[in-house]
Amino acid sequence: MIKFEHVSVQYKNADGRYALNDVSMEIKDGEFVFLTGPSGAGKSTIMKLLLREETPKTGTILVDDYDLNSLKTRKIPFYRRNLGIVFQDYKLFEKSTVYENVAFAMRAVGAPSKIIRKRVEGILDILDIKDKYNKFPHQLSGGERQRVAVARAVVNNPSIIIADEATSNLDIKLRNEIMQILTGFNNSGKTVIVITHDLSIVEKFNKRVITLNKGELVSDTKNGGVANE
Repeated sequence: MIKFEHVSVQYKNADGRYALNDVSMEIKDGEFVFLTGPSGAGKSTIMKLLLREETPKTGTILVDDYDLNSLKTRKIPFYRRNLGIVFQDYKLFEKSTVYENVAFAMRAVGAPSKIIRKRVEGILDILDIKDKYNKFPHQLSGGERQRVAVARAVVNNPSIIIADEATSNLDIKLRNEIMQILTGFNNSGKTVIVITHDLSIVEKFNKRVITLNKGELVSDTKNGGVANE
């Protein structure tokens, strides 16, 4: 469960504008949510808060058993193990193979080598890129690179997957493929948050849509109806 209660984040520049202003929302375990809005709406700020890269000026943020306001610095890496992040620009290691890129996430948490190999091979198979095992990122298409990014995000079996503009650099066919992959993980019980400004993707998938504008939550609906009453 993710819960924002009257969360505000203020810019530290001279005009004192709010990146988020009194935002309250709750995302239940296993939900699939689109987070939308124009540039500067506050989407990136919400992601930074969820990653615990920032803390709010006012309000509280709860994620599962963690109170992010009071979370000690030494516990942040343990908290982040619950999160799988898919970035817009992939953030792959260009001098590492597909296998090494995905295995890195498990090595970072000290998983045994045998477990790493089994899990990585399984994820690559699910995402239909097992044949790219020994390829380097520059040898992959954009869609394949994004699949590797998804594989790395989910290999540690996180409870929450956050995709940050993960389809914006892809053509329509590949966008739909990545969305189907994320939907599949959601169907297996994962909470999925897709941060996007691509309304064509939002309209295609009948999911909950939280819309921000100028730091405020302006709507919270499901395609065709209200999500939260």
